[in-house]
Amino acid sequence: MKIFSSILLFLHLFAIDYDYLEPWTAEQLQSANTAGSVDYMNNAEKTVVLYMNLARLYPDDFNNYVLEPYAATKRLLDLKATKSLQKDLASVKNIEALQPSEILSQFASAHATDMGKKGRMGHNGSGGATLKKRLSPLEMEFPKMVAENCDYGNHEPLDIVMNLLIDDGVKGYGHRNNILDRDLTHVGVSIKPHKNFEVNCVMDFGG
Repeated sequence: MKIFSSILLFLHLFAIDYDYLEPWTAEQLQSANTAGSVDYMNNAEKTVVLYMNLARLYPDDFNNYVLEPYAATKRLLDLKATKSLQKDLASVKNIEALQPSEILSQFASAHATDMGKKGRMGHNGSGGATLKKRLSPLEMEFPKMVAENCDYGNHEPLDIVMNLLIDDGVKGYGHRNNILDRDLTHVGVSIKPHKNFEVNCVMDFGG
């Protein structure tokens, strides 16, 4: 009964993605919901973290419960990028969940706000600062590596994560690699309005 109640609670909190969350156990959802209790992300941003962690922690189930039905609905099953993602998920082993980071969320928020107000895309700030320069203050806390993903025009958390995981048209699947990189252990997520695309999402990672 406790497990069933927990599942219902998660499905209520993330009702927009009911069909894709319903198959998961309460334990799986709880282990992936690392950002659930933080006060510096909204529910949509927390759900982005949830989906990224489901892919990292349970790649086989993610393929069965999320990727295949999602790609079928969106008519993406035959894409080279989708097939590549399936292969990558099959090779994922023992990756820990991303932990939420307030400072990474602050940096993500600053860039998402900047890009949104100026109607820009990419990793360079509107003032010309490169990705390396923008994220360099994070290197002391995350000495191994820092990385960033940006998404434009997707309002729903699932669409944001799936767009970046499938990564169609992106050479080397860099966004996907960031999400599934075992050396990246922490994440901050920010979703902000965008002048040209209605909405944009920035994920900053550290390890």
